[in-house]
Amino acid sequence: MVKMKKKEPQTLVELMQDTVVEDLLLNAEVLGFNDNGEMDRMKPYQMKQYLAKQILQNPVQVLNRMSVEDLVLMQQLVDAGPGMSAVYFMNGAVPPCVMLGLIDCSSNLEERKDYYTMTDDLREAIRPHLEQAKNDFENKFRFYVESLLLGMLNIYGCCTETQLKTMLKELLELEDDGSGVFEYIYLQSAALQLCCYDYEEYEETMYASPFIFTIDSVLIERDEHPEIKQLKPFDKDEVKEAGGMPTPTLPNAFDDKLINAFQTNLDMTEQEAILMEFSVWQLLQNMDGPAEVIQHLLKKDQRVMQVMPILVDYLNHAPQWRFSGYSADDLSKLREKMEYN
Repeated sequence: MVKMKKKEPQTLVELMQDTVVEDLLLNAEVLGFNDNGEMDRMKPYQMKQYLAKQILQNPVQVLNRMSVEDLVLMQQLVDAGPGMSAVYFMNGAVPPCVMLGLIDCSSNLEERKDYYTMTDDLREAIRPHLEQAKNDFENKFRFYVESLLLGMLNIYGCCTETQLKTMLKELLELEDDGSGVFEYIYLQSAALQLCCYDYEEYEETMYASPFIFTIDSVLIERDEHPEIKQLKPFDKDEVKEAGGMPTPTLPNAFDDKLINAFQTNLDMTEQEAILMEFSVWQLLQNMDGPAEVIQHLLKKDQRVMQVMPILVDYLNHAPQWRFSGYSADDLSKLREKMEYN
């Protein structure tokens, strides 16, 4: 925790001053404060006052929609007290509590750090209820299912609602088609709702990883691989680890080796090495392939040459969104099998 260097908003209404109407309505919908369209007829300043009042008067409802990672961040800010900020290394994902305007975030690009702050009125409103929210039985079940759903999205990049329900049915060994659990979690999960998109190319709703840049590019690249008929399956533990936020662990037999190589050869701490490995995964998903990733890394630090063999192995065995969760190594073997047959 560090002392804030500049004056921050002291109230939720102040924090909402620059929030546009579209985002105010979305935030209210996700938090369950506009179910009857109460805000639709309000002027912008009235929306901000109404939403801030609802949040402060209904802290339990708000907390029961936050992810476990959001609650941890909120607890840190409550414990730290007024005028303090929580500092995290930047990783490309915006926490749901920040997207919903509950927590403020200032980024230092030079330090590659995010500074999170909380208004005084929200701190006092949620203080008595945080511990209960973290330990609530229903919330713990939601946290678990959330991690599975986010894990699917981080592994595959984007999925239809039907795909998510089908995988949930298989992972949880449900008797129905997965709709019951999915819809229950959706209504209570801010994180899942913020991953939801009405995508015109599909007749049903799409969901995307918090780390994705554009859904279009992933779907276009998938169409270029007709040999891949379905999403690659992963076991429950792998999917859950992939849903751990803010820095998920994606299935890869070479992840620990790459982290150790970064520590040994690039003089990184363990935390720096973990973040570097995760950054490599992000680059692979959003660039054209391993060659472009390697070129990018070498431009930033020529010492990457020292870890090149393990880096290449890591890139070749990492699940890729464009390959529906298969790795480049998987795809090569699949093509060989097709040619052999």
